[in-house]
Amino acid sequence: MLPLSKPTHFLVVEDDPENLNQVLAWLAPRQVNLLQARNGEQALRILEKRSIDVVITDWQLPGLSGLDLIQALRVSRFQGPLLICTGFMLSAEHLQQALTAGASDYLRKPLNQTEFHARLDKSLQLYSQHQTLEHLNRSQTHLLTLLQDQVGHHLQRLLQMQELETLTLAMEHKPLDERHRTVQTMADHFHKLMQWSRYRFSLRELSPLRFEVRQLFRNSQRAFPEAGERLQIQGGTGVFLDSDIELLQRILWQLLDNALRYTAGEVTVKCSLQDQCVRISVLDQGDLSDGQLERFARAESTGLGLKMAFDLLILLGSQLCCQPRRSNQGSHFYFELPAR
Repeated sequence: MLPLSKPTHFLVVEDDPENLNQVLAWLAPRQVNLLQARNGEQALRILEKRSIDVVITDWQLPGLSGLDLIQALRVSRFQGPLLICTGFMLSAEHLQQALTAGASDYLRKPLNQTEFHARLDKSLQLYSQHQTLEHLNRSQTHLLTLLQDQVGHHLQRLLQMQELETLTLAMEHKPLDERHRTVQTMADHFHKLMQWSRYRFSLRELSPLRFEVRQLFRNSQRAFPEAGERLQIQGGTGVFLDSDIELLQRILWQLLDNALRYTAGEVTVKCSLQDQCVRISVLDQGDLSDGQLERFARAESTGLGLKMAFDLLILLGSQLCCQPRRSNQGSHFYFELPAR
């Protein structure tokens, strides 16, 4: 990814004159604006007045330590690289402490020039990628807002006009024509797509959690109260997964909504063990033709809910599969995750 803006203002926080001059000399060829501070308090005063892109600080400073400085900057939502140097805090525990506080990298003294530049360049690269992703996220959010304001607004007006026409047809005892059904389907798909897009664009990382599959099933059952006895649960008790339960919940909701909406009869969500995997299945009584199964195997299904499930399962390293059940007994959708 290309950087959106090149970091140009560096702040070096060091109380030892010799070490300070060494770092400033190494940074001079980069042709950036160099500022310096002798302690953490002075660094904070500079940061309040100046726009700083990168901070390189010693750990042991008079007064506010370098670690405290980093913590304060991260709390204030400073996004740039923060490198901490130390000749005393050298254990693995100290390294973990620095990274937990928000340091981008950790350098042991005496500093080595080659290592210093390599670690700094890596931190700058990650910062650039982060900037680019933030920009893309803002752009995507803006796009969704435009779609909602422009397309959604006119679609809502179209639905309002259609409601008046529907009342007229009802009074005249006339059935709805294909145009009315198409507009309603388009509106349903638009709102579902907007809801999914907001979630998808806001998803930055997965949050693995150990949970019982039965809990996932019960949550799904509560999401479809109108299904009543049509929705059945089999298995899942005593079977555990380490995965993002919210993401799995959304996947299962899409599959169940698709099955309950477009097929008649009973729909079953089932858990089974397959070798070293947990298989989660949704079985319905709708039939798919050979051509539909072939398109589905190539991920060419036209169903919006199935496309969402396909996309989200990729994030979990899995895929959605489909196979026919016994003759005239419906379809079987499933995905597998590693058992824990």
